[in-house]
Amino acid sequence: MFDPWLVTSSDSVDGVISNLRATYGMRYPSQRKRKQKARDAASFERIFRAIYVNLAYAAALGASPPAVAISLRSYRQKHTRYDAQGLSSLPQVVEQLASTGLYLVVRRSTQRQIASTIETRVTAFKWETKKGSFTALPEHFGRVEGRELIRLSRSIRHRYEEAEEDQSDHDREGKLVDYTEDTESSRRYRAELLRINRHLAGAQLGLEADLPARMGVFAQRELCRYFKLPEGEDKPRFDLCGRLFGGWWQELPSSQRHHIRIDGEPIADLDFRSMFLRLAYLRAGLPSPAAGDLYAGVWRGTKFRDGLKKVVNAMLFRTTPLTKFPRGAKQLFPRGASASEVREAILAAHHSVAHMFEAGVGLSLMFTESEIMVATLLRLVDQGVTALPMHDGLMVAASKAATARKAMEEAARDFTGFRLPTTTKLYRR
Repeated sequence: MFDPWLVTSSDSVDGVISNLRATYGMRYPSQRKRKQKARDAASFERIFRAIYVNLAYAAALGASPPAVAISLRSYRQKHTRYDAQGLSSLPQVVEQLASTGLYLVVRRSTQRQIASTIETRVTAFKWETKKGSFTALPEHFGRVEGRELIRLSRSIRHRYEEAEEDQSDHDREGKLVDYTEDTESSRRYRAELLRINRHLAGAQLGLEADLPARMGVFAQRELCRYFKLPEGEDKPRFDLCGRLFGGWWQELPSSQRHHIRIDGEPIADLDFRSMFLRLAYLRAGLPSPAAGDLYAGVWRGTKFRDGLKKVVNAMLFRTTPLTKFPRGAKQLFPRGASASEVREAILAAHHSVAHMFEAGVGLSLMFTESEIMVATLLRLVDQGVTALPMHDGLMVAASKAATARKAMEEAARDFTGFRLPTTTKLYRR
């Protein structure tokens, strides 16, 4: 997808883009009778560069021809706090460049929710230097500050009632709310996240993988915090959800995490044990259960833990009784198992907090989880420790595992009154 905040630090990439701009200017001089306003000229230059930096990034990813998805329709709409400044004329510039047929091809989408695509000729990004051919690398791309880090979207109530519900449905879904005024909380959260992002921007991160897989290591470090606004409410609030998204490591399958390097070291992967369920106990005014797996022994031993976790999470988000397995859970149980059978087992095993299930507390619990995680990250930033968050856990250099575990437990104690137990997994080279 087109990223208006993407930039390049490579002289070679920058040189190619400058040559493209000069060639375009010579072949297609402005036909305007009046001199173009300085503001409009600056806007064209910025948009031209943004388009070709994105296409250069696509070329470095190995796309042939280099192509970028872009929602031209969104730039024709009213500007919101989530949009990049100075790009309102992007659709017109794209059309202008495409009309020449020289370097840009536009494949327009006529369907809602489907982005258009811009492509460039492969030959435009065959970089040759005096020293030979040039290959764009992850470190040649990055992002500038300026994106809205605190993102508020409206919850869609009917999705919470669906049988095929999944916890992940509530993280980022819904239409962004263009809140016009900040609150004391949103200003604080933005300042906190800016501190975390600036630390991550200068962190020594790596991924031992092929070039395309590594392309996001520098360009996708900036984290945003996502909040939800309940349906029917108009006044902005920032106490539901609050999870962090945007890091390249969050999209990496768990089976590939052993390839991550922080400060040149293999990582340690730390998680809170059964955190969501523990937070339900604390919300009910009960002490956190003893250290251990709260899913173990709930239904036919420990074999079906992953499925139980999905069902438990779905039940914490719902406001109606669960009658079918949530998305992705059915295949985690043996043939013949029913959702109602598993539901009853969960309610029986955790009878003291049965009233917390199917009461719609999930987003509120998620907010507490996110507050603990942000507080943990800030503690580690103060100690010069780089941590990559994963919602209810994080990854650090293996040598920093003990420091991170202490920060996690202390942050949890500050918010809940208890040192919530953690687990640590070390990855070897």
